[in-house]
Amino acid sequence: MWALPPGVIHLSLRDVRIDAAFIETELTHLQTLASPEAPVVMTFKKAFTATGFDLEQFAEKLGID
Repeated sequence: MWALPPGVIHLSLRDVRIDAAFIETELTHLQTLASPEAPVVMTFKKAFTATGFDLEQFAEKLGID
């Protein structure tokens, strides 16, 4: 296992379908363990959406072209 800098929380899920409510709940909980100024970085290898419109909205909110 590789070492993370102090104060870093790493959560990794593999090939598990989760919804926005799960992400929001986990972020809310994990942010109680860090300072309010701590940056949040999320990466995805795959993202599943119910419709193409949902995918467009997701990308727009994240600033992805």
